[in-house]
This record gives sequence, C-alpha cells and structure tokens, in this order.
Amino acid sequence: MNITLKSVMAAAAAPLIAMSLLPGTALADDGPTRQEEREAVSQKVWSADDREAAVRDLSTRERELFQESLDSWTAKTAVSRFGKLSPTSPEVQEMGPGAEKIAAAGNDPGTEGAPAAGCWYHYQYDKWYDLGLNTGDTWMQLNWCHNGSRVTSHSVSNVGGQGHLGNEYEGVLQYHTRDVGWEIRKATQYKFNLFGASAQPCTQIRGGNGLYSTRMDCYLGEQ
Repeated sequence: MNITLKSVMAAAAAPLIAMSLLPGTALADDGPTRQEEREAVSQKVWSADDREAAVRDLSTRERELFQESLDSWTAKTAVSRFGKLSPTSPEVQEMGPGAEKIAAAGNDPGTEGAPAAGCWYHYQYDKWYDLGLNTGDTWMQLNWCHNGSRVTSHSVSNVGGQGHLGNEYEGVLQYHTRDVGWEIRKATQYKFNLFGASAQPCTQIRGGNGLYSTRMDCYLGEQ
C-alpha cells in the first residue's frame, strides 16, 4: 500500500469537514465589534424614556463604551462667516491701538508689491451629533490682525454652546492657543454634562494673512 503525507492529511481533515456540514452546526462567530458595541450602548441611552436612569444604570464596561461615543461626536457646520474688520469694530478696539493701525492699513491700497495687511474675523456655528442625533451646538469667533508677515494681535469672542436631549452645556473647559507667526491657531474646548457623563468637543479656527481654516479637534500642530 502506498501511503502518502497528502492522503494522511486528507483523511484527518475529513471528520472535521463532515462535522462542519452537519445540520445545525454553525461556524464560530467573533461577536460584535467594539464600534457596534458603542453604538448599541448609545442607542440604549438616547432611546430611553428616562436618560438619567439609563446613564446611571450603565455597567462599568457600558460606561466606558458610552464615554468613547461621547469622545467621538461628529460635527456639521451650520453657519460660517468670514470677513474683514474695520478699525472701529469692537473686536479691533479690544485688541488695542496696534490693531487699529493694522486695520486702517488694510483699508489702504498702499503701494504695488507691498505686503498685504489687515484684520479679519471668522465665526463658526457647529452642530454636534451622535448616531445622527443632534446632541449639542457650539459657536465661536476668532479675530486677528496680520501685518503682511506675521499675526500681530488676536482675540476670541462670541463663544457659547447649547445642549440637547438632556445634555447640559457647562461652558468653556479651556482654550488652546498656538501662534506660529504667520498664523494664529485657536481651539475652544467645550464641556457638556449628561447626567454625570461628560463630552468635551473642540472647535478650532486658524487665521492667517486674509485666510482661515477650521478643524474639529484641539490639535494645534507644529508649524
């Protein structure tokens, strides 16, 4: 009899194959992913008639998963306004005489080839979501002046928030600032309280020489 390694392996595998084909025999299930677990816990809380009780009764693992959901809110910008500030605007007045001069220079065409200068603002109103539900709103405005080479002054105004679905807006947790010379980066970190669970989303505006950009996080980058 000619017995080969291939035939031995085939014979050993046959019972396993037959077992997998037996009626009622299912393949192993890896279970839900962590994201699916987070979504299930969030759904449990947001759909509850008594959200306070739902949060209070979360197990240790469920509370951990729910906190991950609170840390992962997504945002949609509802209002975005950008424009130039005049020397007499309240925002420029608050930044001082130097800002007034820059703002005035920004209104003067100047000579050809001279670096642009001026003062600008950007206002942003964002709506935050978890599982497609609007859980809170935030807004902020960044004001800044630029002499054509670097940012010379800056401020934040018109900052606030509003909670929904039981979320209580508790104010600004902290501001994050990074001045890289040619651009100012300012992030506002807000705080919401949902019956002891905390969400702390961040809105960031970056202002340069007549330009701006936004991010929905607190990371200010390097350069």
